[in-house]
Amino acid sequence: MEIDSANEYLCEALEADTPTEKDYYIRQALQLLTVEELTP
Repeated sequence: MEIDSANEYLCEALEADTPTEKDYYIRQALQLLTVEELTP
């Protein structure tokens, strides 16, 4: 399920060591959630 994947990305972001890593995981999560919203 997409939401579970986004949640996992956000958990990774919390444990990320660098701002770049955090940004990457947050963007991935948002992308999954956005795709979920836009799909009819």
